[in-house]
Amino acid sequence: MNAPAPFTCPGIDRIGPLCPDRAAEALALFSTRMDYFRAIGDRPTLEGIRADMAELPPGTQAGQKQYLGLWKSGRLAAVTDLVWGYPDGRTLFIGLLLVGQAFAGQGLGRQIVAGIARQAMDRKLERMRLACMAENRSGRAFWHAVGFSVSEYRRQAYNGRDLLVMERRL
Repeated sequence: MNAPAPFTCPGIDRIGPLCPDRAAEALALFSTRMDYFRAIGDRPTLEGIRADMAELPPGTQAGQKQYLGLWKSGRLAAVTDLVWGYPDGRTLFIGLLLVGQAFAGQGLGRQIVAGIARQAMDRKLERMRLACMAENRSGRAFWHAVGFSVSEYRRQAYNGRDLLVMERRL
């Protein structure tokens, strides 16, 4: 399953691919959310962002992945990493959704998830799936608030930290 054109989202001026030459722009946004990186036991770097842009889950192809930037008022407001048809052909995997601190708390994350869900339903997918660090309390609360529930608990699955696999039926 190939990735569709980027979804739409109210209040967002532009949604488009983030390529390695835009990694510095993503790093600037990521640096505003050190709370997230502390929760996952990591820190943002240009090399890490470039690697994430290219990284594919097992058994997937480059055409399934979208590493997208979302711009509002000319500024990068959020980044999302989507893999269509993973881990199976009925699922959209959200590898990342990070809203910059300047745009946090304004409902933008909810609007982005709603736009992604609409596009997944248009493509006749059955569910969306993601992984959230068990320690990431604000992330867990957000994903629960937008309809995701824990489907699996994985001990020490990422950087020695526990991971929650969460899903939402469409």
